Amino acid sequence: MSTALLTMSPFAMGTSQPATEVLVETFKGTPYDVSASPASPASGGLIVIPIVIISIILIVVVVILFVKNSKKNNSINASVVCPQCGKIVKNGKNFCISCGAKVE
Repeated sequence: MSTALLTMSPFAMGTSQPATEVLVETFKGTPYDVSASPASPASGGLIVIPIVIISIILIVVVVILFVKNSKKNNSINASVVCPQCGKIVKNGKNFCISCGAKVE
């Protein structure tokens, strides 16, 4: 057993358990070495990048759909009601498609 395991690290917070950095140093160069492991925090950044890109694309799509939908709603709000039958006549139309009355 290595004497490094018996030393108390200032990061051990007064516990009798060896600190993590002591264990990592003890196993360096052995099959239990975690410093070069694919599961190390350094490789976590490779997962974050696609998630950020997908999130940005999703936000852009939502904004585009919102803008398109708001344009549709504006054209409905600009419509006119037929004075004869009460049906909605689309903006820019001069005659009601339901009854044929002239819309001003």
